[in-house]
Amino acid sequence: MLDLLKTWPVGAPVPILSVPQPLAAAIAWLGKDVENRADWTHTYRGPVLIRSGTHQPTPQEIADVLTLARRDGVQEDELRQFSRMAKDMPDLAIPFGSLVAIAELYDVLPSGHAIPEGHLAENSPWGSPEAGVWLCLRRVTPVMPMSFAGAGEEFGVPFEVAASLRPLSAG
Repeated sequence: MLDLLKTWPVGAPVPILSVPQPLAAAIAWLGKDVENRADWTHTYRGPVLIRSGTHQPTPQEIADVLTLARRDGVQEDELRQFSRMAKDMPDLAIPFGSLVAIAELYDVLPSGHAIPEGHLAENSPWGSPEAGVWLCLRRVTPVMPMSFAGAGEEFGVPFEVAASLRPLSAG
């Protein structure tokens, strides 16, 4: 079982974030640690499954993600590996409508306010000043993608489905 679910109540649905591609892949493999949202009314913090949206990204959206990853310190060899994986194994690199990772949602910050000194998102290039809030993620584990249909921005995944996910490394 994935580490972040070891203490999860058996039978309770696991929260999920639907994230458009290629941003979901960036969370899973490129260190994207801030998910931008218009708002966030939930007080929940803890494990969340990352589900890739079904939108086909444009070449410019992919280039923008790679630019942000470079700004975040991702090395060129890692970007080449990711790009090769995206080309050679598109179902793993940029799956659509699939669970692709689990992460810890540890904080939510209003994007227009100063970030506390020393906060993990303090120097993150992934946070957009145009977003209403930043969902701060850490302890990300990519998983073997599993198709999962859903609707809306946040919904739950049955525990049995979440517990069946297996870690996947980009290497």
